[in-house]
Amino acid sequence: MNVLDVLQQESTWVKQRLANLETGIQRHFFQVLKNLFVQHQRTDKFITQQQVAIANLDIAIDESQITVYDGKMILPIDNFQERFKKAKIRDPASVTSPAFYTRRGGYKLKVRVYLHGDGMGLGTHVSIFIMMCKGKFDALLPWPFNQKITLGILNQLDRSEDYMDTFKPNKALNTWGKPVSDTNVPTGIPKFLDLGRVLDPSQGFVNEDTLFVKVSIEQEPRTPLSAFLGYKEIEEQ
Repeated sequence: MNVLDVLQQESTWVKQRLANLETGIQRHFFQVLKNLFVQHQRTDKFITQQQVAIANLDIAIDESQITVYDGKMILPIDNFQERFKKAKIRDPASVTSPAFYTRRGGYKLKVRVYLHGDGMGLGTHVSIFIMMCKGKFDALLPWPFNQKITLGILNQLDRSEDYMDTFKPNKALNTWGKPVSDTNVPTGIPKFLDLGRVLDPSQGFVNEDTLFVKVSIEQEPRTPLSAFLGYKEIEEQ
């Protein structure tokens, strides 16, 4: 009986030890899994951040390669027929250009083109709008913006038939004031060019499924600032 009691006690002790070991192993296993999960989340977050940074860098490089600093920009709109179909259902309704500048250190602008029209030109005309963008040198520039703007759609069969229109900004509109957000409200010409002419291949405005929109900004008077930030740099290139 004494021997049986001793064996029973030993058995109980061994079982308790095994239970304690099992609990410890489970806790350690769950802790390892938790650490792995946290590390995976951190790695996944890091990879996502790097992907976003690379995408932003690609965009910055692309924009730097096509940004102009002389107030003259030509926007090619390729895949015109497909874009036009999507513009009819407003998906998207417009094509927006990269930012461009009147000169180095000058005003920053974008052009927006509604292939199926907008406002009074919806469904009947191509509409072209221009918008002021917040730039790095806005604090040094005179406001409101007051330089003549020429908008145009280029004729690819006969350049003498380019369709151009020039207007002077209305200084009474807030759209030409110093931007307080990324962009001001776009202003332009809703009834720029009749869609009948644009869609007619014989007219020459769409060729090889591409339309070219041109924007030209009147050069501002030469000032010490423009000489330092603008013309000086251009002359040295």
